[in-house]
Amino acid sequence: MPLVLLTQNGITPQQADRVLVNGVSFPMDQPPAVDPIQLQRRAVELTPTTPLGTQNLQTSAPTVGQALTEAGYVLGAADLIDPPAETSS
Repeated sequence: MPLVLLTQNGITPQQADRVLVNGVSFPMDQPPAVDPIQLQRRAVELTPTTPLGTQNLQTSAPTVGQALTEAGYVLGAADLIDPPAETSS
């Protein structure tokens, strides 16, 4: 299981961290069908500011746009996103 492997190697996964097996997001508490785990994404802090205020998010999404979408934001063409939505988070 990825969780066991990470812990045995001194990595303490956080709730928002993400494990990828062959480039696909995979649950940390289930054994993968294949042995290698290619990448573990650590969560980073993202602080979106909207007319309703500022919110701190912990995310392991690969892009700013995906992080905002996963957090429940609905992005429109007129929205100003800085850095741009396609920027790696």
